[in-house]
Amino acid sequence: MRNTLIALVLLLPLVFGFSNAEGAMSKTVDGLTVNLTLNMDMLTMGDNHAAITITNSSGKEVTNARVKVDYGMPTMKNMAPMEYVGRAKYKDGAYKSMLNIIMEGTWFLNVKVLLPGKDVVTASFDFKVGEGSGQHKMDSNKMGHDK
Repeated sequence: MRNTLIALVLLLPLVFGFSNAEGAMSKTVDGLTVNLTLNMDMLTMGDNHAAITITNSSGKEVTNARVKVDYGMPTMKNMAPMEYVGRAKYKDGAYKSMLNIIMEGTWFLNVKVLLPGKDVVTASFDFKVGEGSGQHKMDSNKMGHDK
């Protein structure tokens, strides 16, 4: 019984994920709060999951938005710009998108939210991939909206 309990305790984080390993950033723009969650300790080159939740000014979850995600790396000398665009689909309580990261470094991510009859609202985030364990970070200081 004791061995089963120990095994269960050790396996729970693998089954349900490490809650403290997620990088969650939140910004409010034009009455919408955009929350972006990335698994920061697991960000790597290749496919990475992004989850986005949106609430209105009353705190009600927004489920009827069209959400576009564009991400990439800032332009570097002698390299073509790396910019990617995708849609985030609403499923299981969040808008979900896959980010295909092709190299280590600092990346930007823009979450563009379109609600019927409204202007596009854009929340911009920066995050770092690679360069050693535990150096992944997010910066959500850039925000804005498009007309």
